[in-house]
Amino acid sequence: MTCQAACAYDIYGKCTGMLSLERLNILLHAYNQSKRIGLHSTTQPPVQNAATEIVGLLQRYKLQMSSLNNIGKKARDSKMYCTSRHIMASLQKRALVTKQKFASPLDFDPSYQAYWSENTRDTAFGASTNAFKTKFTNFSFCHPNYCDYLLHSLMGHALQSTKFTQEATATFLLLPDWLGWSKNEYMTWINDYPEHACVLAKFSADSMHLKTYRSLVRRSTPASAQQDFCLEQSRETSPE
Repeated sequence: MTCQAACAYDIYGKCTGMLSLERLNILLHAYNQSKRIGLHSTTQPPVQNAATEIVGLLQRYKLQMSSLNNIGKKARDSKMYCTSRHIMASLQKRALVTKQKFASPLDFDPSYQAYWSENTRDTAFGASTNAFKTKFTNFSFCHPNYCDYLLHSLMGHALQSTKFTQEATATFLLLPDWLGWSKNEYMTWINDYPEHACVLAKFSADSMHLKTYRSLVRRSTPASAQQDFCLEQSRETSPE
């Protein structure tokens, strides 16, 4: 088996993080598309080039991880999870999902029409921002961070969007069950509005295999200015 990785470097020669070549190509394509449709022209501070933005992206998420020590372990760990591709593909094929909420340039599915990020700078890679700013419409998927306040707000916003739109709208949420299904606060929305919301399926923890991008951003690397980028390919061969 052959593995390939890309390493981004800052101006001091330190590796700011590792990316698979597949994700690097996704980012480069998203960057060029965003530039082509004019998103870069309204981004502040001004977008410089793809290399700078990729290094900055890795630094942002590394700093985000270092600031998570003041929240619960489960909520902190959930910020590192990426939804597996087969789940995304199934939703797209069988539920006609085209939008991904609460994603990031490091984990969004490029086969979806649009994705939303919590970081405004991610517009450099085609992200829309502030998913709560407008009503949810059409068919969306959301795997949010496991913060009780966020989960409760998200469920409420999804329900209000469904109730007050004339378009066919469905939002598929992948949510945790920490306290027993009926005890999670967000379940009050489902219990109060059974005509608009329901639990489609339950999955045991050992049946869910969520990828992590924790290894993409090395927490040990200090933050610094990012103005340079280079690509290294590394190959590791393991027995078949």
